[in-house]
Amino acid sequence: MNFTGLTPEQEYLQVNIEKPIRNQHNHRLTPLAKAWNQVQSRARLPVEHMIAKLEKFKILAGEYSARLHTYNPTLALVSGLVNFKTLGKLAW
Repeated sequence: MNFTGLTPEQEYLQVNIEKPIRNQHNHRLTPLAKAWNQVQSRARLPVEHMIAKLEKFKILAGEYSARLHTYNPTLALVSGLVNFKTLGKLAW
């Protein structure tokens, strides 16, 4: 499922989300639009790779079934392990 935007309740986050430019019916993308999509893709790639590394920990890959108050400490612990591994200080 792709992200389609913020709900009205989430508008307070004031997050600027830019979607790629899509083909319109019977209209091809212009070279400028293609270049802009490539810029966005290059910026998004490291973020998606880091999310994939976090999801290797099965506790974050699916629906979180533990108590809700333990989510933030769990996420912090897994993020710390992934950062430690990414920096090359942990050999698995």
